[in-house]
Amino acid sequence: MKTSLLTLTVILILMAINTVFSQIKDPHKNFVDSIYNKALISTPTHKLLRELTSKFPHRLSGSAGAEGAVNWAKKTMEETGFDNVFLQDVMVPHWVRGEKEEASLIDDAGNKINFAVLALGRSVATPPKGILAEVVEVQSVDEVAKLGREKIEGKIVFYNRPFSPDLIRTFSGYVATVGQRSKGPSQAARYGAVAVIIRSVSTGDDDFPHTGALVYAKDAPQIPAAALGVHSAERFTEILHKNPSQKLFLKINSQTLPNVKSHNVVGEIRGSENPEEIILVGGHLDAWDVGQGA
Repeated sequence: MKTSLLTLTVILILMAINTVFSQIKDPHKNFVDSIYNKALISTPTHKLLRELTSKFPHRLSGSAGAEGAVNWAKKTMEETGFDNVFLQDVMVPHWVRGEKEEASLIDDAGNKINFAVLALGRSVATPPKGILAEVVEVQSVDEVAKLGREKIEGKIVFYNRPFSPDLIRTFSGYVATVGQRSKGPSQAARYGAVAVIIRSVSTGDDDFPHTGALVYAKDAPQIPAAALGVHSAERFTEILHKNPSQKLFLKINSQTLPNVKSHNVVGEIRGSENPEEIILVGGHLDAWDVGQGA
């Protein structure tokens, strides 16, 4: 039981380590595999994960859910029998999604079509009445530069590069597409775009949009950015191909509040052999506000 919470915080890291070691010849592979397998089979990892996510599924930094998770983790580590448990003060961002986002259009027949949409993490809001603008569809941040200000300015940029579904190691597909989420908004803003929408960075064949953090560059204006569900993105691109002048309405209601104090939860298990040697493992308790927090 003493290592049960440790497995909770490190299971994903061990999965990453296992993936790396499986690709190279390394003398530590069998040792890491043994820890990984024990964590999956012989410890209450999933029970603890179920408890955390049932009590605090939404854990955006700065939120009440995140602070509840901090207190839960500290209490659980103490009850598990860690030798030393303490909280370390840290200032964290405090972004709030606000009311439900909107993305819609009026087609040539006068019908209103709504799309599944989520603001990207840290996105600024649109004006209170939203944005209505024509859309330019691209496949990469490099394509925005090639099109230039003449074709981008005043429009919404739609990054529609799909996540490759044929990769066994799906992280390669993630790396190839996540740039449109993290760097895409600032790249579009450099050329005068008023907003950005992206195809969700996901292999899912569904219409559940995936949020995720964007990173605003210091040398570009901050513009609103959101993700469409995969099915919504596919439907939207069909409409655009039929009518390149189609306008999209986008409304995001997010706020970035002042940073707040939170805590790192630190627990120590002193080794019975070689206690002066250290194995450091880290993870994060925060989770998005629209999922199960698992």
